[in-house]
Amino acid sequence: MPCIRIAVSGVTKNTDCCLIFTGLVKYRLSVYTLLYGENLMKTLRCFTVCIVLLSALILTTCGNWSGEDYAGNFEYRLQGTWKTNDIDSAIYIYLTITHNTIKIEDASYGWPYVDINASTHPFKGLTLNYPNKGYSEKIDDRHGIIYIEDFGDIYEFPYEYNSTSQSFDKIEIIRFTFPSPEVEPNKRETLIKYIKDTE
Repeated sequence: MPCIRIAVSGVTKNTDCCLIFTGLVKYRLSVYTLLYGENLMKTLRCFTVCIVLLSALILTTCGNWSGEDYAGNFEYRLQGTWKTNDIDSAIYIYLTITHNTIKIEDASYGWPYVDINASTHPFKGLTLNYPNKGYSEKIDDRHGIIYIEDFGDIYEFPYEYNSTSQSFDKIEIIRFTFPSPEVEPNKRETLIKYIKDTE
């Protein structure tokens, strides 16, 4: 319609058509910007929300993931049931470690030749048969410290860790020195855990 009116009125066609074409282009560009620009912003906002939700999900999952070590928990390599390596030993200890508890069982209680009050007795004075709270700190691949909370007091036990493979079994060993490596006399206690290799 505008082109027809321009042609009838005798105004120079080239000049007026160029102006009209330019106006239409600008108009269409502004419409596309409004339409697609708004959609693009909506898409970006939606994408941002998805990223935030995904990040929150990952953080929540990691917070309950015991497959890796983090502050306040026992290392994954320590989790499981451990027992005294020497089956003929008069002192026989079981440790059951979860991601945040440790239960000590002492099968040597009541044996006539075992002095449970000796300073070298494993985990002397700690509550037995109860899942005490605790955590560990890994120093390196072979060393660390276990912390056990018992009636509000924190006890620490340095340990040495080692693992080997025999046939289809993986054998893990932890060694403690009681009462501690720096105190004499002391006694080493070796506990072992067998894990079936399913790979």
